Amino acid sequence: EEVIPLKYSNVWDFAPNGLARIRYANNKHGYINRDGMEVISAQFYDAEDFTEHGYALVKLDGHQGYINEQGQAVVRQATEGGKRVIKNIDGEIIWRSDS
Repeated sequence: EEVIPLKYSNVWDFAPNGLARIRYANNKHGYINRDGMEVISAQFYDAEDFTEHGYALVKLDGHQGYINEQGQAVVRQATEGGKRVIKNIDGEIIWRSDS
């Protein structure tokens, strides 16, 4: 029985939240549910599996950050002044590397 259509170049295991990371031949990543429906569109240059806390690390437009299970950005990583920083969704720096 076909569970997931063969339109993806890769499909990873389902996370505890029921979402699995997928990748198309164009290397764009997104997420599907257990019914095979794409619930977070394949828009990311790279992506990781969802954590047990419900967040996934993704890369988009040269930025890296975390999304929630609805695909909304919740935390963004960036570089400012040669230091790594993490910003919340409002753009406020919540962490800065010392080196």
